[in-house]
Amino acid sequence: DEEDDDTGLDGVLSPEQKEKLDDFNANPNPKRVIDICAPVDKVTRGKVHQIVRVRYKKLESDTLVEDDVRFIRISVKGAGGHWGSGQHFRQQNFQRKPWPAGFGNYCRFVLYKENMDTMEAVHKLTKFFHINKNMFQFAGTKDKRAITSQEVTVYRVKAEKLVGANRYFYKMALGNFRYVEQPLKLGQLSGNRFTIVLRDVTGTDEVIDSALQSLKTNGFINYFGMQRFGTTAIPTYRVGKELLKSNYKEAGELILQPRPGEKDFITECRKNWWKDKNCTQMLKVLPRKYNIERALLEGLIKFGENNYANAFQMIHRNTRMLYLHGYQSYIWNHVASDRIKKFGMEPMVGDLVYKGDLKDVAFKEENRQSSANGSLKGGSTSSRVSPEVVTAETLSQYTIHDVILPLPGFDVQYPDNEVGLWYAKLMAEDGLKLEDLKHSNKNYALPGTYRRLIILPKDLMWQSYMYSDVTKELTQSDLDLLQKKPEPVSDPDGTIKALKIELSLPQSCYATMALREILKIDTSAAYQATLNHGVMPDRSPTAMVVKEMQTKQSALGQ
Repeated sequence: DEEDDDTGLDGVLSPEQKEKLDDFNANPNPKRVIDICAPVDKVTRGKVHQIVRVRYKKLESDTLVEDDVRFIRISVKGAGGHWGSGQHFRQQNFQRKPWPAGFGNYCRFVLYKENMDTMEAVHKLTKFFHINKNMFQFAGTKDKRAITSQEVTVYRVKAEKLVGANRYFYKMALGNFRYVEQPLKLGQLSGNRFTIVLRDVTGTDEVIDSALQSLKTNGFINYFGMQRFGTTAIPTYRVGKELLKSNYKEAGELILQPRPGEKDFITECRKNWWKDKNCTQMLKVLPRKYNIERALLEGLIKFGENNYANAFQMIHRNTRMLYLHGYQSYIWNHVASDRIKKFGMEPMVGDLVYKGDLKDVAFKEENRQSSANGSLKGGSTSSRVSPEVVTAETLSQYTIHDVILPLPGFDVQYPDNEVGLWYAKLMAEDGLKLEDLKHSNKNYALPGTYRRLIILPKDLMWQSYMYSDVTKELTQSDLDLLQKKPEPVSDPDGTIKALKIELSLPQSCYATMALREILKIDTSAAYQATLNHGVMPDRSPTAMVVKEMQTKQSALGQ
């Protein structure tokens, strides 16, 4: 009787899948089969099989694997679609409808999204299509607080299926489909083009032009932006530090533990887990948008409540690497600050320099596979950047724009001066050595890469607008252009000034850091929210610190 219970099964199948199965059950054809991409977790796969067993009495189902892709095959009962012997399995497996000849194995498309980061958008796609998250690939992540367009590849999903999903998504769209042979990889992009609108601008046109001309001529310190370290009270680099130390339990607890600044319901959910470590209960009540926490909980349920090392493998590899890259970025920012603070904006003997087209991206080492002992596959570094060391004889040949700093790793060269010693010193304060970057687990080994100290933006343009309506759009998105919406114009009777800035930056460079250079103020979301009039006060931990700082500055001014 329990096996025939169909409670809790609504929403497991997509409307398209349900329609196909309804028709198949009403018109059973022994020569026909329906293949559904299997959900990642075993519990949901079991629900699919339960739906077939309970609601479609003429059909039966089985989970199969082909070309490393897991799927569920549904066939008419007794027609040979459900088999026992391995020999019969292989014979039936090759009868699966083949991928069309002449098509590339990947469908490449543009993902347009508003107010969601790349990982959240991909998560929505995996749930909608009921396919594994690893079937999607992209060259880099795009921020949540933006309207973005980026290219994505997906393994053996037809364009017709992808475009059909546009009817169901809100503030997300897919387009520009074509078939290709190779998937995208992290770091496989030349850069990003930004269009940014600053509202309620108080500077004169002369001040604005002076600041932006300075940015165009001198550039800005190429810091990793605040978003690199996450948006919660527990920054990503803290998790990355514990992973490098092989403290998997501590790293996992940092992700799952209570933290200030969240909604009361989520805080209570985390507190309950922290008290009794009941992963199953937390998974039941945790909203699906917390996909990192949910993946980790599923791993603990699958591998054991204390097996955090294996549980981390349930988190998407790109996300896991963001924690490690967060720690590298944290060290780099510290070194960059001290380098400019102590030695200024001129190159010096012992600096590392590179005059070529350096691909400034901390993700680059993601695609350089390392073996278990941390050595590179192929054993050669000839394809990597080979920086030069500045000598007294060559010092006059370089400017500060040629200087590069390494992100710490086991396969990079460090500056041959005082700056090179700072890396080991900073890591030692965290209980780490440079040798720890050659991690025994190849998934956490970090070869390292190089990043320019100062960046000059390309194709920098700016334009002032006057407006009165604070809700008026002052720029066009890619979707607006496709829909031929009129371009915004300045209101001659407007009482508020806005500034639209357009610029191109190399990959892994942050527009917020360019803005920081011209605005000379904190670019964190918490601080910026305090500048908006008539909005609810931000009570996040960062906002409270900002408020305290502002109070002290006000008192000093008086």
